[in-house]
Amino acid sequence: MGHLAEDFPVTALSTSLDAADDPGLVRQVQRGNAAAFAVLMRRYNRRLYRTARAILRDDAAAEDALQEGYVAAYRHIGGFRGDAQIATWLTRIVVNQALPALRKKRREQVVVLFDEPPDEPSPEPTSAPSLSSRTAEKPMLHASMPRLCQTTM
Repeated sequence: MGHLAEDFPVTALSTSLDAADDPGLVRQVQRGNAAAFAVLMRRYNRRLYRTARAILRDDAAAEDALQEGYVAAYRHIGGFRGDAQIATWLTRIVVNQALPALRKKRREQVVVLFDEPPDEPSPEPTSAPSLSSRTAEKPMLHASMPRLCQTTM
């Protein structure tokens, strides 16, 4: 996983920062210390990646959402007030990055429409359709909904 945290090398300074608590790291980042942000990223990378992966169910998309989340968090860390833990704040940012990506992914999924049946008269049902035949019709109905909605407008 090529995450943004790997872009910051571990140095003696960052090693001493590793021992710092989260509020101390946040203060350091708010003062412009990018190495402190790298420590936060390393500390919470697994949790944040798993959150994005659980939403998107795709490794590459989860990595993208995570990196976009890190960028957004770094840009807006000055506004972090400390009302919540930094882990909660970072998680919310990653979720906010992942959800639009999920909606976009769903919109881009291909919908397969079935060919219309030939113009043959259908036999009259002798009894009510069985549950299994109605269940089989649901995907076809859902696939036809966008076309039906367009024709009624």
